[in-house]
Amino acid sequence: MYLSRIQEAISLAVGEFDHTLNSPTANEVRGYGEISMVGSFTWS
Repeated sequence: MYLSRIQEAISLAVGEFDHTLNSPTANEVRGYGEISMVGSFTWS
């Protein structure tokens, strides 16, 4: 998944006006047949 897509999804959230994405720091690469899973969230 491209970082730009993650940042876009965050920016589209209602009420969001500024954010810093600490992780992931690079595009997520998956192999054929693999699916990305949501891990844990830390809000600060």
